[in-house]
Amino acid sequence: MKNTIRVGVDLAKNVFHIHAVNESEDIIWQGKYNRTNWMKAIVKRVPTTAVIGMEAVALQIIGLESFIYLSSKACDIKLFPIVPTTHSK
Repeated sequence: MKNTIRVGVDLAKNVFHIHAVNESEDIIWQGKYNRTNWMKAIVKRVPTTAVIGMEAVALQIIGLESFIYLSSKACDIKLFPIVPTTHSK
């Protein structure tokens, strides 16, 4: 998918939701993957010019070795901290 510019990865315990958009913010593809095949889907479908965004806790969930592998095969990876929400009464 050469026109993919941004990919979001939502990490859960055993499921990874992936959502990719193009320059016009149109959804290019999205999918639900398990631990064994989510990285293969990204490496296969995401060009090296795209940005992958995921929560900073990704290192704990996917492991440093997998993160380094994905960094070497894919594109720019941005880790975002989880910001706690505050609810006012």
